[in-house]
Amino acid sequence: WDAFVLRLWSSDERLHALALSGEASELAWFVQQAAERLTKETVTVFAVVPDGRVRADLRDGSHLVLPALSTLTADPGIIWGMVESGATGTVLKVHLRSARPSCRFSVCPEEQERMVGDIAGVKLVVRRTYSGTSPHFLFRGQDIASRTFGSSQFPQFPLVVPDAAVQP
Repeated sequence: WDAFVLRLWSSDERLHALALSGEASELAWFVQQAAERLTKETVTVFAVVPDGRVRADLRDGSHLVLPALSTLTADPGIIWGMVESGATGTVLKVHLRSARPSCRFSVCPEEQERMVGDIAGVKLVVRRTYSGTSPHFLFRGQDIASRTFGSSQFPQFPLVVPDAAVQP
């Protein structure tokens, strides 16, 4: 059941809204039970929250509450790709001690999804706010070899020089 429920949860973002509104509270309960059986880990996770969903007066020291059973990504490359493709909103970079890796059951496991919180949601304290984002901000503090899920192997490809460049 755990695999089925977590796969269903990750397959359609509308289910999350239905569960929070109470229309699919049974599903939320099953997702909560399945998530509790996942091992907790300490990890940095990321999300792009669409415009209008985060208070405009967000500043250092303020509080932010993530909705119940939120799913975020542990791969900063996913977020940078969203920003580059025109996604607008607030980029969250959150250091969690109790993220639950649900990516094994996800429709897209390469997104390295992590579930946070329980049925009551998660309260966060904003440590720093920035205007704008960059790859440096997203990847800062990440161990490239282990935290970008294989993308650090890209620079290890051998450098290829075309034959035309070496022939006289």
